[in-house]
Amino acid sequence: MEKDYTQAFEWYQKAVKKGDAEPQYYLGRMYELGWAVDKDYTQALKLYQQAAEKGYAEAQYKLGLILDHDLFGLRKNMQEARVWYQKAAEQGHEMAQHNLHLMNQAQPRVNQDNP
Repeated sequence: MEKDYTQAFEWYQKAVKKGDAEPQYYLGRMYELGWAVDKDYTQALKLYQQAAEKGYAEAQYKLGLILDHDLFGLRKNMQEARVWYQKAAEQGHEMAQHNLHLMNQAQPRVNQDNP
């Protein structure tokens, strides 16, 4: 079965106009990857942000990744990445839970005996 990205893009655009978070995320993926549209990281980020703010866990995780790995030309922001990973993890997103665990493991340990 051949994928029809052009038709998918049109359907996602219609769904986004209704304010649904899931299609916002998938439309963002299409902009990120250049499926049926020119790559546009600014538009992808905007759609991911909108979906994440509506509580869509996959978009929250994606924002965490973007901020954790300084993607899309954004400066690395571990504090903000942690916030988005935490929101997705609280909804049971396993990769967000994993990345949050890795961030916690990498945090410098404070020696309680020597402040």
